[in-house]
Order: sequence, then C-alpha cells, then structure tokens
Amino acid sequence: MALPTETVYGLAADALNVRAIRQIFEIKKRPFYDPLIVHVTCLEKLLELVELDTKLLSTVSTLVEAFSPGPLTYVLPKKSWIPDLVTSGQTTVAVRIPQHPLFQEVMLRSRCFIAAPSANPFGYISPTSASHVLQSLDGQLRHILDGGDCPIGVESTIIDLSQSKLCLLRPGKITREEIQPLLPDQEIEDYVAIAYDGPTKLPAPGLPQQHYSPKTPLYLFSKKSELPLAMAENVARVFLSKRDPADGGPDDFFLSEDGNLEVVARQLFALLRTLDHSHRYEKIYCQCPLPEGLGMAIADRLRRAAYLKDIP
Repeated sequence: MALPTETVYGLAADALNVRAIRQIFEIKKRPFYDPLIVHVTCLEKLLELVELDTKLLSTVSTLVEAFSPGPLTYVLPKKSWIPDLVTSGQTTVAVRIPQHPLFQEVMLRSRCFIAAPSANPFGYISPTSASHVLQSLDGQLRHILDGGDCPIGVESTIIDLSQSKLCLLRPGKITREEIQPLLPDQEIEDYVAIAYDGPTKLPAPGLPQQHYSPKTPLYLFSKKSELPLAMAENVARVFLSKRDPADGGPDDFFLSEDGNLEVVARQLFALLRTLDHSHRYEKIYCQCPLPEGLGMAIADRLRRAAYLKDIP
C-alpha cells in the first residue's frame, strides 16, 4: 500500500512483519544495506521501539514536543526484537511521527508500526502525489491512498541521537538552527554530505551517493551566467525563481515566483518528474540554492540526483 505523508508518499507495510518488509525491498529493488524508517503515532509508541537512558529520554521528549508530529526522524538505540531487515542489521532504528492525517488514521486503525520508504523504484525521484506512485509502481500495489500533493515535498530531517555527539544525517525542512537552541548542553554537528556508495550499511535512509535521480542527465548551476551556450542541445533549464532569467524561453521552467524555498521544495520533485517523463530533453540544467536553511535540504537532494555533476 502507498500512503501520503507530509514529505513524500511512502510504500507502507507492518514494520514487524518480515515477509511484508521483504516485499517493500523487492518492489523498490532496494538494497538490504539501506535501512527503513518506522512510523508511529506518538511518543509513547516511539518509546516501545527504543532503549533510552534518562538523558536520552529527556532529549527525545524535548524534540518530540517541539517538532512531532512532523518531518523529523530520530535515530535511536533499538529494542532487540525489531527485525534486522528493517534496520539493516544495525543496533539503531530510525523512527518518525508523521503529521499527515491519512497516515495517522491508517496507523491508528491498523495498530501497527509502519515502515514506509518512498513509494518509487530505488534511486529515482521521490513521489509527491498519488499519480507519481501510479506512474512508477503501477500494477505492483493493491492500494494507493490519494491524500493530495505532499505539502513539504522533500524527505524528513534525520538526526542521530544514538551517539555521544548528536549528528544531522540528512537535512530537511526542520534545520539544525531550529533544533540546536532546544539542546543548549549538547552540540549538534554540522551536516556533512557523506557520499556512501556500494554495500556499506547506511546509518539512515536517503544517503547513497546517487539518489533521487531522473533518467535524463541532470546538471547543476548556481547563476544564469554559469550556463553554457547550449542552443544546439535539446535541454531544459530549471530556475528557482522567475526573477532569475529576465528573458525566459519555452524550455525554461520555474520552481517559484520569487525564490520562496518552501515552494521550491514542494515543486522540485514534481517538475523533475514531468521533465523526465516528457522525453523531450537530452539534459536538464537545474539551479541549486545556497546550502542554508531549507536550501541545504534542496541542495542535498539535487547534488545526489546529479551524481556530482555540475555544468560540463
């Protein structure tokens, strides 16, 4: 079953049912070294999955009160009975309390812990609408629950709380700058985009070197002046804002009117999918925001989608 969250659509199964979890990996063609996020309804359910000392319980409670339900995932020491398939055999589990009312309703009615990676083939652009799921996985799912377009559009922030030093593993809408003031006695390390590749067990989802990628080659630029003279090429150019090119043409596309990064994040995956499925272009050039605030999450997704390619 595919379900909407506030971030992207997820391919959902009972997190304690190994057979069902294996089907997720098979449908997505997801490598077993990439762990899943387990979704729960509330803090009490989260605590059933993890082993916390008094200090860590205080930290988790503080963050959940501030940011959950919402797009923040916690990596924590796991209970031993959680299937190794869910956690890639690691001693930690990634847990999130999603905000989307439809996902919450399914959890409440099923009384399940739900694992739900993005509902798309592994490594491809994440789905932000039910039509995207149908586009990618038609015929492989019994049910797709249509909850409309995802209001955030990029995956959740992931913070690792399992070590003595807290670490941001994946940037998202909730930023380090928002989290740090709530934990004045604990330093959160700056995000570093580590390029994991091959069968190394990942500490959290969404971290392979190449990920979120369209089939059409994607190249990144910062300013219009960096774009090559590519009149002979059949290319699409994606800008953050309509303000950026004053002379936009028919192959120029815009993620927002004025550069609002929340709008950019909401539109990014949908536009990349549209361009990729149009089969009109040999290349896509996409403007990359500065890695600040929400721009850090958008830049991270684009850099992995472009697989380290910038303007040739």
